[in-house]
Amino acid sequence: MIKKTLLIVFILLCLTFTGKATSIITEETPVMMGAYEKALETHKRRCAVEGTEVREREVEEIVYWLHYYSKNREVFKNNRFNHNLDYPQLWKDSLAIVWEESWFVNVRNQDHGTGFGWGALQWATAKDNAKRIFGWDWENESVALPYSNRLQAKYVIGHLLYLHDYYGNRRQAILGYNMGMNIHNKNPWDERYWLKVSIWRRQIDDHLRQP
Repeated sequence: MIKKTLLIVFILLCLTFTGKATSIITEETPVMMGAYEKALETHKRRCAVEGTEVREREVEEIVYWLHYYSKNREVFKNNRFNHNLDYPQLWKDSLAIVWEESWFVNVRNQDHGTGFGWGALQWATAKDNAKRIFGWDWENESVALPYSNRLQAKYVIGHLLYLHDYYGNRRQAILGYNMGMNIHNKNPWDERYWLKVSIWRRQIDDHLRQP
């Protein structure tokens, strides 16, 4: 069992880290390239403050895989998560959320061990989504999650799709990403998370509109 788990983790990491020589975002995809430039700028600012290494490839993969899973939803299996939800909107919202949560830096241990990664998902939330909602292989994927940008993107987009279905509107889905599944009776001050994500989303939109 241990050997099987290690082999799966190795394969997942190989799929995610495909080497620095080949870029997965090219000039032929200008919108993704623009998003990558903005995300990298943000990532570099946090790295400069913290004195940590800039990881350009990691940022590229975050942008790419968030876009991939926003558009390609077969892995989410349940048809209720494939309703008329505009994939560019979902993708850009996910970028704004990641900006707010981590500034595109993969912090593998978040919230005193209860969360992980650049999407700052809670372990309990990720496990519930994997086992109860989507039927994913949690036992093996959970080992690779903190290290795999592809897996983290799948879990971030999956959770956003679930929140959109649960709340039925974009504002509450974004609030729910930060505050959980019972935001209906929260203090209005808690909507500051929505306001901050909206600011980052506006900056992303403005950057992508530049010639």
